[in-house]
Amino acid sequence: MENNIGILATKRLAPNQKQFLLNAGFWIMDEDFITINPIAFEISTTLDVLIFTSQNAVQQVVKHKEKIQDHHHLCVGEKTKQALLDHGFSVIQSLSDAEELVKIIATEYTDKSFTFFCGKTKLDTL
Repeated sequence: MENNIGILATKRLAPNQKQFLLNAGFWIMDEDFITINPIAFEISTTLDVLIFTSQNAVQQVVKHKEKIQDHHHLCVGEKTKQALLDHGFSVIQSLSDAEELVKIIATEYTDKSFTFFCGKTKLDTL
């Protein structure tokens, strides 16, 4: 019996990933549907704690590393955390999703102010 279940990936899969799924009987469409168009910006001031919810935000802000190096950083996701660490930033807390991060901020960081780096399209969680 043929498997009619398909997978649509919004980015190109690595050849080994694609082959694994094909071997399992899935049909696959993988395309780079999402593109990131960086917008130039300057950082004049920041608050106590910096929040990142994506690797893309880290990649754009790292251009201003000297202005944010000494801050504390919170982030969502292991890949975002790793991107921060790879660029020499300290991560005081990393959560699996933004809702969990909001809970931590509301209980552990009530006396702090925050700068949130995100794209122009984001969820209203933070």
